[in-house]
Amino acid sequence: MKSIVQEASSIEKAIFQAWQRAGQPEDFSIRIFEVPQKNFFGFTVKSAKIAIFFQEQPKKKEHTAKPAQQQPHAQQQQQPKPKAVTRPLPVQTPKAPQHREQKAPEPREVNEQQVAAKPKNDTPLWSPSMVEYAQKWLQDLFTLAEQKNIAFAIEPQKYHLKVTFEKAPFEDEERCRIFYRSCAHLLLQSLRNTCKRPLKGFKVICMHNA
Repeated sequence: MKSIVQEASSIEKAIFQAWQRAGQPEDFSIRIFEVPQKNFFGFTVKSAKIAIFFQEQPKKKEHTAKPAQQQPHAQQQQQPKPKAVTRPLPVQTPKAPQHREQKAPEPREVNEQQVAAKPKNDTPLWSPSMVEYAQKWLQDLFTLAEQKNIAFAIEPQKYHLKVTFEKAPFEDEERCRIFYRSCAHLLLQSLRNTCKRPLKGFKVICMHNA
């Protein structure tokens, strides 16, 4: 009996992926080692882990086709080869090169507007309306999570929006990192839907004071 261990975001996905890897056996058994865990945002923190036990199915023998015997070819009658006829090539006399007078390019008047400096590409920054939206979004999030006492400051820096919390929202550092990543991802996704543009290069950075 063989076994395959598989991890996935849910037990159903892990069973299906392990069953496909096993060659889709008809008879098999399953053992669950770990169940998935999610945070209060709905993101998977710990994957599900299962094992599938099955009997290896015998492989089908492949029939190798025997090469067909080559039948003897009929003797080809020798035919006389055509003789190549050589003909003298016509002699071509080289033509004298013709000199053409090249005209000098006429001077053009330079327009002052054309000589003007090219406009620089506008660097996309966080607009005041976007910063105001981010601040309101975070306040509404903490109100729903019953964490109104969390104070924070927002500082736009070109493509980055730096959100600094006055203190760590949780004692566990790993839980704080998961919370910061979730907040940054959801806030940026909400801004994309509100602004109706991809916001390429923009990033939200969450952290707390040491």
